[in-house]
Amino acid sequence: YDHSCVLLALAHAHRCGHPEALRLADETLDFIDTHLEDASLNGFLETPGGKAVRNSNPHMHMLEAFLAWYNVTGERSYLRRAARGIDLFRCHFFDAESWTLGERFDPDWQPLPGTDGQWT
Repeated sequence: YDHSCVLLALAHAHRCGHPEALRLADETLDFIDTHLEDASLNGFLETPGGKAVRNSNPHMHMLEAFLAWYNVTGERSYLRRAARGIDLFRCHFFDAESWTLGERFDPDWQPLPGTDGQWT
C-alpha cells in the first residue's frame, strides 16, 4: 500500500518536472518487483516475505499508480502492470453473484470474513 502512494506521488512530481521523479519511481518499482511481487498469486505482498492474508485495497492503489505513470509517460509497460490488477479484480476481488468486492483473502485468494465494498 505504502509503495503505491509513493509511486502515485512520484508520477505527479514527474508531471510537474521534478528531475529525480522518474529515477526514484524506477528504484521503487525495482524494490516492489524484488521484494513485494508475489508471482505465484499474480499480485503483491504488503511486506517483504508477505503474510498469509492478501488484501485487495493495496492492489487498487497500485492500479491507480500504474495508470498515473502511463498517463505521464505513455509507456505501455505501466499498462501491462495495471492489467494484472484488473485481472485480479475480475478473477478474485469482484463477486458477480453478490455484486460485492472482497477486501481480505487467504493465500489462495479465497475471501475471508471482513469488509466489502472497498472500491465502491
